[in-house]
Amino acid sequence: MRSMTGFGDGRAETPDFVVQVEIRSVNNRFCDVNFRGPRELASMEPELVRLVKQRFSRGRLDLSVRLETTAQTGSVVVDTGLAASYAQGVQELSASLGRGDEPISLEWIAGLPGVLRSVDRVLDPELQQQGVREALEGAMAGLDAMRVREGQALREDIEGHIAELEGLRQQAMEQVGDVVERYKARIEARLEGMQAEGLEPQRLAQELVLFADRADISEEFARLDAHLCQYRELLVEEAPIGRRLEFLAQELHREVNTMGSKAQEAALSSLVVEMKAVVERIREQAANVE
Repeated sequence: MRSMTGFGDGRAETPDFVVQVEIRSVNNRFCDVNFRGPRELASMEPELVRLVKQRFSRGRLDLSVRLETTAQTGSVVVDTGLAASYAQGVQELSASLGRGDEPISLEWIAGLPGVLRSVDRVLDPELQQQGVREALEGAMAGLDAMRVREGQALREDIEGHIAELEGLRQQAMEQVGDVVERYKARIEARLEGMQAEGLEPQRLAQELVLFADRADISEEFARLDAHLCQYRELLVEEAPIGRRLEFLAQELHREVNTMGSKAQEAALSSLVVEMKAVVERIREQAANVE
């Protein structure tokens, strides 16, 4: 069981560059991946998004990639042949003008066109992409580990709520039995009074039957038990279970709500209100599960 919230980062380093990848995730009904990175890695976005979606099934995931070049990006090439040609040409020009041998400044020759030129160094794109994949794997592993830890805390919290709901359900079952008995006693007392007046008691007998039928929430208790059993079974599964937990939470709410509509006394109504509050807390936590 995993939460949908977490953070992970990864790093890959070579003599030429460093890649850093960060992933942050929050709750989302689906898997939504947002990529942010340098332009030179824009072509990798579809692949990176696909890899993240293969690893995680739900959540809004913000994927950030940073690329830092650590090697020199260019070099200087010296055209010694061209420099020698310049020097020879200057000497010939000086001789033709009768100037004799004049010293030629090295800086002057170096500044002539083509003697010194810079050549940009092109980094291997395949090595860059391999580094991004390596850093992404580290970031996803870190995020997954955090989501597992958060998921364990969610499981313990939900299990506590389930135990609380089971306790309230037991109290409600006891209240239902007492309600029917108390109502039956009141009906019998009324029947005795009406019989003394010579009135036919059949209508009140029918009312007792109808009340017992309306107050009967045994089916709701049975379905509630089944849903709680399913909840406990799901909580130990390794596969993504968030959507199923949310669906079962809706079913729990439906059964408890039906119980509330059938509650005939304040004590039972109060228990139902507490049960609704617990179910709502279960729903809130289920919405955090992947």
